[in-house]
Amino acid sequence: MCAPGERRAPRRKEKQMQTVAMDAGIAECGIDPGPMSAARAHRAMQIHLDCSVDICRVRRRARSTLVQDGLMVLDPRADR
Repeated sequence: MCAPGERRAPRRKEKQMQTVAMDAGIAECGIDPGPMSAARAHRAMQIHLDCSVDICRVRRRARSTLVQDGLMVLDPRADR
């Protein structure tokens, strides 16, 4: 609870700020974002849903992270 006279930002604004911060560095397909947390990899997969891992470096890194963390299992027929 805020002190009298103090204003608190709406929760929606906080969530938007968190989302923008998490999306920083994973918006462009051609730039490798480097190591990712599982949460960031999941967000990258959502952002780059229509991308191919053959072309999109962000999706490729995100998929690799999720597979290494045991959060995604590739079909044995999938190209690695």
